[in-house]
Amino acid sequence: HLRNNATKSIANHLLTSLPVFRDDVKERWLSPLLAELSPAERNAVLELSVFDRFIPIQALCNCYPEQNYELSIVGLIDRFIVDSMRAGNPQIHPLVREYCFSQTPDKREKHHWAAELYASESGQREDSDSEDLTDYQKDCLLAAWSHFIEADEHSQAMEMVRLLRPALTTRGELDQVMLLIEQTTPANEEDKGFFAIDKARILSVWDSLDEAVNLVEPLTASANFRVAREAVLVLATILLENERPKEAMDLLNGNWFRFSGPTPPIVKTRFLSRFVEASLALGQIDKALEWASTISRGCQARDDKIGGAKALRYMADALHSMGKSDDAVEVAKLSVEILSEHKRNREAAISERQLASILADQGEKAAAEQHFRQALTTFTNIGDRNNIRICREHLRGC
Repeated sequence: HLRNNATKSIANHLLTSLPVFRDDVKERWLSPLLAELSPAERNAVLELSVFDRFIPIQALCNCYPEQNYELSIVGLIDRFIVDSMRAGNPQIHPLVREYCFSQTPDKREKHHWAAELYASESGQREDSDSEDLTDYQKDCLLAAWSHFIEADEHSQAMEMVRLLRPALTTRGELDQVMLLIEQTTPANEEDKGFFAIDKARILSVWDSLDEAVNLVEPLTASANFRVAREAVLVLATILLENERPKEAMDLLNGNWFRFSGPTPPIVKTRFLSRFVEASLALGQIDKALEWASTISRGCQARDDKIGGAKALRYMADALHSMGKSDDAVEVAKLSVEILSEHKRNREAAISERQLASILADQGEKAAAEQHFRQALTTFTNIGDRNNIRICREHLRGC
């Protein structure tokens, strides 16, 4: 987090101190170049100047076949006005884009047009499973979000955030999630609450514990049932990750009523999982193993592989505490394998850190060190300071 702030500070300094490219020079350079273009090419440059990143050329051609953008872009590439990018998607030279877009009369309408194009190209809907976005889908949704923000359409930008947030969080791209949170205006009070909860979760990972707790704790009493429930789950997670299991258990026991009755299975699983973690930390091993087994059976029944893999991690902890280390190793390995296969990077790293700890207790120092280093690499990439510290402490012991 500090490194990111330092980078932003340097970038801001450069942007404010570098010489400005004078508009009159830009016009003298670009006007003759644009005058050489055919009418179709000139129109294409003006139309496409709204795109400040890759242009989804195939989507353009499908939506507007009469414009023949593809043929025009070939000529623009030959003149170095457009660069050919990855996957066949071109990008306009930044100075040309800036100059041409300054001549666009209705910029907000143009940004809306570009945003809708990117959103359509992503192939995602608000009710779809967005945890497994491809890189291209993610790039399209980020581009759509950016253009909706420029068009001052924050409610539609929020839809892009809802699609992006699960995938970015799963990948550990927390800087990007924080950017979305800080630059999007929530559409309503519920969204505002969820934004605060997400921000608290990220701050906790970045080791800003007090700030995270102060942000999320008031929301556990929210009049909005969904916000209050999520706040309880996230606050319990934060407390457990910072070795405060008694407080986490008290919080969970005090909010049992929020998770009884017709609660979605995945939410109930998360709630029971926090109970397992708190029970393990408090030495209540039999209770933890019983709850972990219940969670595992429930996940298996509804084919929830991610929830099942996390339950395996809890079972490994319980087995290890009961002295059944060989069984614990096998269960922990299976948890790592499933989570890695489904690209749940941070969760897989947590299971791998657990596996390393069990191996270290068995005296298998070399294997433990290998797994600690692999987990440390993932935690370092996503900026998870608490787990970075834990891994480094174990590695010093190895």
